Amino acid sequence: MFAVEELAESSRKCAGADVRLDSDHDLLDAAVRLAAARSFVEASEAHVLAELDTRGVTDRDHGMKTVSWAARETGCARGPIRGRLTTGRALRNQFGKVDDALCAGRITFDHAKVLADRTNPRIDDVLAAAQDEIIDLAESSTFEAWKRDVIALAAYADTDGAEPDPYAGNELHLAKTLDGRTDVSGSLDAALGAVITQAIDAKADELFKAFTRDHDTTADLAVPPRKTLRALALHELIRTALGAEPGSSHGPRAEVTVVVHDHDTCDPDGNPIPRAAADVWACDPDLWAVMVDHMGVPIDVGHTHRLATIAQRRAIAVRDGGCTFPGCDAPIDWCDHHHVWDWHKGGPTDLVNLVALCRHHHGVTHRTGWTMHLDDDQLPHWTTPSGDHLTGQRHHGRQSSDQNRPSTQPGRSCRPNAAAGPAGRPRPTSPSRRADASGPGQRPIRC
Repeated sequence: MFAVEELAESSRKCAGADVRLDSDHDLLDAAVRLAAARSFVEASEAHVLAELDTRGVTDRDHGMKTVSWAARETGCARGPIRGRLTTGRALRNQFGKVDDALCAGRITFDHAKVLADRTNPRIDDVLAAAQDEIIDLAESSTFEAWKRDVIALAAYADTDGAEPDPYAGNELHLAKTLDGRTDVSGSLDAALGAVITQAIDAKADELFKAFTRDHDTTADLAVPPRKTLRALALHELIRTALGAEPGSSHGPRAEVTVVVHDHDTCDPDGNPIPRAAADVWACDPDLWAVMVDHMGVPIDVGHTHRLATIAQRRAIAVRDGGCTFPGCDAPIDWCDHHHVWDWHKGGPTDLVNLVALCRHHHGVTHRTGWTMHLDDDQLPHWTTPSGDHLTGQRHHGRQSSDQNRPSTQPGRSCRPNAAAGPAGRPRPTSPSRRADASGPGQRPIRC
């Protein structure tokens, strides 16, 4: 196989060539020649794989299927190798004239692969008999037009075939990369593609308007490009589809509420929870621990759990009425509950430390350089990286009245301080000690 060794060496040198030194004419010519060379190389690989598979060499000598062995030895993905093996089998067994045309450069390996993918025992004879016409058509039309004609011919010839699969051709591939990102690829038929495209684009338009409003508020918030808006739109569509119905305030689908008295633990009905059961429940991510007073009335949950309780979510809905970032129109149903003093840094899950933010503005608040603090009425204020000051909103601009405000101690601040109570719970502080950006010696709460 001296020719293969020579081809590999010349290909290696070609891949390492500095094309920046070539002229425009040379680059155009090289693009065409390399495409033709790729087609010939793929055809040669298909022939070799088909011969190996026919002989059963990889199974006999290595105990592996042909595709698995080739993927291991070459470090390439199985999918393309499987496609070349399938095409090699079809060229070997059904399409001799197509193989000759491929080796002569009249058609490309992509043409041969389309035929191989469409053949089945019911129509082998029909497609084999039409090889000359299929080759001539490939030389006189674009690849996409030729492919449509071949697919139509195969469907027409397969009159006795199974009922067409209505989902055929719809594929979605998700693959994790080494840096933790997710590659998304696939293809959709015309009907499914139109629905999904319109839904994503409609949501992307909404996000564009929201980003534009934010940019008008502060130049620190740039408007993302369209491709980024589409990615965010897909996430938002999925997130809202998995959430509650509009107009409701449902919590997670499965919840366990644990009521903690002075020393005892019980369920909401007052039934004691054995220590063993409590240990098991503690592993549940939807576990709620509610602190109650001597009358059994639920109070703030402190640092016992990260997520807000149902009662707290209702109180926040009454107080905030939606996203509190200025100019945002996101309803309360789709808002997160942001800890002004970060929970993982000791912040309690108390009403005076929770603010309603949509997912986008929740992310904005956590960006480097952004700070947030609350005033005496628990109304949020932001400072942007460039120093702009933004005052939050309630009920999309309408400030909550006193009777709609949760019953909290005035001037209470949720932040680390030296006057912390038992178990690190902050004591109420006076308004003069609140974390305000303008207060002397005080820093705004960092998110």
